[in-house]
Amino acid sequence: MQNTVINTTNTNSLLKPTLNDVLLQQWKTYIDASDRTIKTYSNAVKRFLNYLEANNIATPIREDVLAYKKIMLLTLAPASVQLNITALKMFFECTILLDSAFRPLALNLC
Repeated sequence: MQNTVINTTNTNSLLKPTLNDVLLQQWKTYIDASDRTIKTYSNAVKRFLNYLEANNIATPIREDVLAYKKIMLLTLAPASVQLNITALKMFFECTILLDSAFRPLALNLC
């Protein structure tokens, strides 16, 4: 496995919304949680989407999520990693309902 830097900046903020931006906004509407939880989970999902983009992964598979988890374990506490994974599972559950490009991965994970 190659060492990968997780990019947490949004390079698309000045550009037109991407599919990921649209999915993330729809997901925020989908989840039923406090504002703080939505913000925490949204940040986790954004970091994952940035990881996919930085690694040119257009259609992620389960192994991509597992590789991302291994990278997180290098710098984050296990509880923080689990929080990120929980956020991703919720995101993928939403993508099933939205019939998005992430649907095949979501069906495999959920």
